[in-house]
Amino acid sequence: MIPSLQVNTEQLAQVYGISGQRLRVLRAQGAPVETPEALLVWLQTHGVQLGPLLALLLDAVTRSDLQRRIDFICHEPSTKSQPV
Repeated sequence: MIPSLQVNTEQLAQVYGISGQRLRVLRAQGAPVETPEALLVWLQTHGVQLGPLLALLLDAVTRSDLQRRIDFICHEPSTKSQPV
């Protein structure tokens, strides 16, 4: 987990397969969108029903893959210069 780095919203939305607007709403509600494991717990705790996103996050292997993709984006130099 890399909480100190902000991931570009559009790139993160692509990782999850949802719209950037939906991701911004989740982030504004306090969802830990940078960490798939924490996001799953948050969605379940808050009763948010985003069918495709929730289904995606239910598999532990998929969450691990998503986290690797997010970590890669965080460390990719070309993504840090893009606007959020």
